[in-house]
Amino acid sequence: MLGWTSGPTKRSWLNGRSPSTSKRTCPAKTRVAPTSIYSWLWRKGASVTERDNALGPQGNRRGTVLAFLPDRFADWEVGHACSEINKPETGYAVRTMATRQGKVRSIGGLTVVPDLTAERDEVPEDLALAILVGGESWQEPDIVRAGAWLVDACLARAVPVAAICGACSFLAERGYLDDCDHTGNADYEFAQLAPHYRGHDRFRNQPVVDGGRFITANGAAGIELACALFGRLDIKPWGNVETWRTAFKRGTFA
Repeated sequence: MLGWTSGPTKRSWLNGRSPSTSKRTCPAKTRVAPTSIYSWLWRKGASVTERDNALGPQGNRRGTVLAFLPDRFADWEVGHACSEINKPETGYAVRTMATRQGKVRSIGGLTVVPDLTAERDEVPEDLALAILVGGESWQEPDIVRAGAWLVDACLARAVPVAAICGACSFLAERGYLDDCDHTGNADYEFAQLAPHYRGHDRFRNQPVVDGGRFITANGAAGIELACALFGRLDIKPWGNVETWRTAFKRGTFA
């Protein structure tokens, strides 16, 4: 921005004469430093390895969040949560796990090559949270076996487990939800898909329930689940959690 100096030259300009000979001053340009090494790495398109190195002990590394992807997983259910959790400045890194090596395809046609294979690879030592993503295959034996293996590994390490939609029915059938407050798509759905379920009195008809060891959500509550996970992981999305939630619920940033 140009600033006109005071004195005769300014008065001449005000009297209608050309300001072309007037002395002008320009403020010095200010170089804005990146807000953090994390945002700088993000803008530079750093590789996963470079990000992990930056998020080491001296870079505020806080842990791994593991998303378990069943066949035909519901890609929309955890997209909001994972996209915020995986931002470099949070200190967390999202990794994926499936029942086998190779590609896993979502209901929406997205293909993912998981980082880890259940029952073959160990869970990360710095695991902070596991997310069981909903999908159309939670009744299949290999998915049930792998899911139970992961949940048991988390419980043994006192790591919380989040589940949404069909993954809640899996937890209900295996008895994991019998003694903690929880939710799911519907209590009557548990009666159909989880005949061994005994936690009816702990079911809460709410979008998301944090029951301690398990954080559960129905299939329409992906945004509410994300907010619950932000609280558990002490993550502050832009603005604050309520501003973030309102923006994505209303579809406007105003």
